[in-house]
Amino acid sequence: MLADGQNGDWTPHDLRRTGATMMQALGVSLDVIDRCQNHVLAGSRVRRHYLHHDYAEEKKRAWDLLGDRLSAVLSSTYEHPPTESMMSFPDYAAAGVLRPS
Repeated sequence: MLADGQNGDWTPHDLRRTGATMMQALGVSLDVIDRCQNHVLAGSRVRRHYLHHDYAEEKKRAWDLLGDRLSAVLSSTYEHPPTESMMSFPDYAAAGVLRPS
């Protein structure tokens, strides 16, 4: 993601974006990703006034999926070819590791 500094300095926002992208690749819904990032949700004020579900379980599952994926990355000796996205992890997907529940 950071291209070894070839695209300039990275910022904490890059980590946010990378985490959100990884959650999306893991099958987490965009609504839950937005809530994990504490975004103010679009929509009518009436909807925001009446709908107060906190998505705690959904957010916990999303953070757990991301944490499991990061643990797999950090503990892996898997070397991906330059043409392959690190997001795909084909060896892990084929083995059924970190499949969404």
